[in-house]
Amino acid sequence: MYRLRWPLGLLAVCAGAAWSVWGYLPSGTSKVGAPGSGTPALSAGPTQPRSGTEAEINTSLAAEARQVAAEMVRNLPNTPAALLLAGRIHYAFNDRTQADACWQRCVEVAPDFAEAWCSIGEAAWEHGEFERAAQHLRRALELNRHLEPKKVFFLADSLLNIGEAAEAVEVLETLDRRDPLPPFGLFLLGHAYAEQGVYDQARKRFEAALSADPKAINVHYALARVLDRLGEPQKAEFHRQEYARLKGQELQQIYESRTSLRRIDWADVRPLARECFLNAGRVYASRQRWEDAERHWRRALEVDRENAETRLLLAALYRQQGRYEEAERAERGELPASQPVAPASLP
Repeated sequence: MYRLRWPLGLLAVCAGAAWSVWGYLPSGTSKVGAPGSGTPALSAGPTQPRSGTEAEINTSLAAEARQVAAEMVRNLPNTPAALLLAGRIHYAFNDRTQADACWQRCVEVAPDFAEAWCSIGEAAWEHGEFERAAQHLRRALELNRHLEPKKVFFLADSLLNIGEAAEAVEVLETLDRRDPLPPFGLFLLGHAYAEQGVYDQARKRFEAALSADPKAINVHYALARVLDRLGEPQKAEFHRQEYARLKGQELQQIYESRTSLRRIDWADVRPLARECFLNAGRVYASRQRWEDAERHWRRALEVDRENAETRLLLAALYRQQGRYEEAERAERGELPASQPVAPASLP
């Protein structure tokens, strides 16, 4: 895929990725220090003391990543992918003000760019601003009816939090017709029906969720409440007991894992920084700014010599430029010693 002979080949690879330029962290862990992410803010160190050198590296990389975002906005002020990525970098490093500014600029430049509306909506959802989240995620769904399911779940949850259960049902049922809902989606849909007092439909969705995942703790609790409403106290008691049993197991597992969790270095920002440099290179390559692409991919390789994606992209660029020895070194994770070639010298 990456061993392409002509510059247009690499351009196609990068342009295809430029509209989804942040695939590194899943929802709930997409931001250092995000509420509920399990990842502390940069200023919060791990349980064990860190050396000054390690802390300085983290601080330096975080600052460098922010500089990458600011530089992209200056260099590509009307490029939606650049503005989207810049906002996500700022958000990952706890600067929501700058993130929102980038995303707002993005929707001004490209009003039909669903990903930018999603980013504003997800950030609002994460901060409990459910009215704003629903407004922006609605717009994203209008623009892209095949929106990623997890983003539809953010919308449904926001709607439930502002008392719009009927709309949440409509959104989730539409998604279910497109793709069968996973257990969490069924849980949300059951909750939406329960909010409307349609307990038979809520029961149906909760039971389907448990059929897919019998250990879904919160679903047992929700189903118990619905069964009480339906006048089936014995079945409700069974699910309350299952909830208590599974919750006890969960708490015991948390207690037993505390020692190993203390050893995890939650403050290491190198993976995030690598993704910043890697995706910035993609955006620049999609605009045929090869020198900038190389500079950022080289930096990503400096941060993480083992990352296969960085090595392959950098090697593909060198092959397009006829720099075969450097391509081989990049594939091995060795940083080429030469300086970037100016765009005018490209074939």
